[in-house]
Amino acid sequence: FSFQVGSSDVWVSQYQILYFVAASSFLFVGVLDLIRERHIYHILMIIAGASGVVSAIFIEQNIRVSNVVSSISVHFYLLEALTLFGEHKRYAVTDDSGKWMARSIMIGDATWVLGSLLDVILSYFYLL
Repeated sequence: FSFQVGSSDVWVSQYQILYFVAASSFLFVGVLDLIRERHIYHILMIIAGASGVVSAIFIEQNIRVSNVVSSISVHFYLLEALTLFGEHKRYAVTDDSGKWMARSIMIGDATWVLGSLLDVILSYFYLL
């Protein structure tokens, strides 16, 4: 553990800090994308990030609650990946930057969807 919260019995671990920072980053990116692009589907990333932050807060105190909220988070993250994959697939055809750029974006999006799908599948093992 890294430090104790006040004089309470609550301790914060390094894993909890990393998890909190990573989830907060997703939340931050979702907010920035929503402001920049004004697409409603970026709310999925905001919900995923917020759920991840809640999961990080409970990771040391109540692992069951943390796993349930984390599962919710990865489901929203998968929905965001699927939405962006479909969005980029539509626009990749009309892109002026060439076929290599369109293929690179498609490969990146496909690996994001695959990774998110694996994350969702693994989340069910933690819920058992």
